[in-house]
Amino acid sequence: MVKRADKFFALAYVEYIISPLSEMLRVSCRINNSVACGNPQEQRLQSVVSVFLSRDRFRICYHLHSIPPCISKATVLMKNKLQSAIVFVTVLSMSMVNGEDSKVELAKFNGTWELLSVITDGKETPPENLKSVRVVIKDGKHTVFIGQTVVAKEIPFTIDVSRGPKTMVDTLPDGKTIKGIYKLEGETLTSCVADAGQDHPKEFLSKPGSGYTLRVFKRCDEGKQSIEGIWLPTGAELAGAKLPVESLKNWKLTLKPEQYLFENGKEADQGNWKLDTSKTPNAIDITGTEGPNKGKTILAIYELSKDELKVCYDLSGKNRPTEFSTKAGTPLFLVTYKRK
Repeated sequence: MVKRADKFFALAYVEYIISPLSEMLRVSCRINNSVACGNPQEQRLQSVVSVFLSRDRFRICYHLHSIPPCISKATVLMKNKLQSAIVFVTVLSMSMVNGEDSKVELAKFNGTWELLSVITDGKETPPENLKSVRVVIKDGKHTVFIGQTVVAKEIPFTIDVSRGPKTMVDTLPDGKTIKGIYKLEGETLTSCVADAGQDHPKEFLSKPGSGYTLRVFKRCDEGKQSIEGIWLPTGAELAGAKLPVESLKNWKLTLKPEQYLFENGKEADQGNWKLDTSKTPNAIDITGTEGPNKGKTILAIYELSKDELKVCYDLSGKNRPTEFSTKAGTPLFLVTYKRK
């Protein structure tokens, strides 16, 4: 009987190992052993372990009946083997679940993040120094931009969701590692990292002399980030009439985070901008703070395709254009730009 139970356990073990990626996995080991024990009424020993594993749930159930004193040593040995199997299957299953959870969590990092605040060794970085910083994360690698300049390219990182707090490790090009902890709450990412060579911080706190840096990021609109840069006009028309190409040669539009500067060689127009990508076409509001459009809000639509930006403005500020064209007798102004 013991040999038969050993054989069944081996089959159950192999079934678990070769099917780790199934949507729902069940492993069970069962021993049924009948003994007389000097009693006309048959007594029964039953031991069962079941493991249920899905993408977001893990459950292990087992039941071990007490062993009557008359059961053979061989049956006791089998029970001990089964108890060891429970521990092994539990550890293996939890390891697989944590690995799967880490992959799911890692995918949530993908996107563009703007830096809201930084505290290093207890000292806060002025917010105005962070406006042009953004981090683009894709498939476990992050690239850091300051404006349009790349300062760190595709730095690989790993995460571990089984620890508390959750941990992350960056691997630098020179092989050094930066260890940290993080929490991802909706569209906000908070991280606390140690200097290279130090262990993971224990809490989200940066004290003087700690060597820890606490950062808070916010996921931002992809369109908002990609529209930033320096743009040179390639064509323009006003109220249905095309402007001479020669008249555009000194024009330059610089878009920074929520700020713009337009120069035409004679005067400068600057102010703020705000996107609304929920509308069709994409909408942009332009509010002047200095220059000829100071205090005025211009409603516009835009279209972005790789390194080409097309903007149609209503210079009256009363209505938003509905298409990328102009007509005689209207205050519509259409400009096509190319990224510098």
